[in-house]
Amino acid sequence: MEGSPVDQCRHSPAELPALPRRHQRADWIDIAKGVSITLVVFWHVAGPLVPFNEALIFLRMPLFFFLAGLFLRGVFLQPSGDKFVFKFVNFVYLFVLWSALVFFSTTVPQALINGETVSLAPLLRIFIEPPQTLWFIYALLIAVTLLMVLRRVPLGVILAFSVVIYALLSADGNWRSLPFPERVMLLFPFIVMGVFSLEFIEGTLMRRVGLWPPMLAGFLLASWSVYDSPLAAVGPVTFLLSVWGITSVTMLAGWLAHRQRIGGRGWAFVGRHSLQVYVLHRIVQFYLLAVLARLGLQPSAEAGLWYTGFYLVSGGVVVALSVLVGWALARQPLFSPLFEVPWVKTLQSRRSASAVTR
Repeated sequence: MEGSPVDQCRHSPAELPALPRRHQRADWIDIAKGVSITLVVFWHVAGPLVPFNEALIFLRMPLFFFLAGLFLRGVFLQPSGDKFVFKFVNFVYLFVLWSALVFFSTTVPQALINGETVSLAPLLRIFIEPPQTLWFIYALLIAVTLLMVLRRVPLGVILAFSVVIYALLSADGNWRSLPFPERVMLLFPFIVMGVFSLEFIEGTLMRRVGLWPPMLAGFLLASWSVYDSPLAAVGPVTFLLSVWGITSVTMLAGWLAHRQRIGGRGWAFVGRHSLQVYVLHRIVQFYLLAVLARLGLQPSAEAGLWYTGFYLVSGGVVVALSVLVGWALARQPLFSPLFEVPWVKTLQSRRSASAVTR
């Protein structure tokens, strides 16, 4: 089938066609990003305190990386490598900047409250031990570099090799507290899938979005069944389970985009500000939970449903506040350097003007 993932894999990255402009801000992509960042924030806020949160590990970060792959496609399409340079510099800038901001706004105050000595060692070691809530940016930095180095290798070869590595690394069945390099290698195949899947999604999956309820329900049941079973150590099973989950959420996003209801528009708004939510949510979470604890509203584990409900509601509030704060900051030129290296757009404009005059 023309435009299928199989066809895309047969070509080297440099031969992939450029995307039409309309693909860059497709509604379903923004909705899927909104769902994805919400799952990530809920994990950081509630962790295993909320039932089923751990079993979503087969969806949460694979979906996050898959969607990132859609936006890394340009690394393959520009022979000059300009896209790579811009993304590389921006990722380094954002990772260092927000590691420092999160450290001084959460780690330092917590140490002072506890009467502990403040050590700068964690901040100086971010490229060795990245912060728990910011490691995705560092992983993207590594992924975009790998994509650039391998850009003349057919995507099918890259995907096959990365899936083999995935199968080897997942053979121990351990999905908790993985070392950073192992996490990156486990998630790299999903970025590769994102690079070549757009035409297949819009040409095939978007015609079948009505099937999302049984697809998503089946995935959730399968994920719950596999997570604590011996199948969690079988790489092909967990990989296909993640693909199933990504497909389900993609179809849900397409269905919401087609219906244009308030729910879909809300998810899309969150998705368009997913970067702001990602970098801000740790700070928002820290101060929100501190205030609630001071007010005596943070329940103990013995509170049962109220305990679970508290963290579910807190996760939703953290997402909402992060979106609103990020949206407000991004609208002010003074704060725009918080979300993009200041000179990137200037360099891009100069490159474009230079290309036109040649």
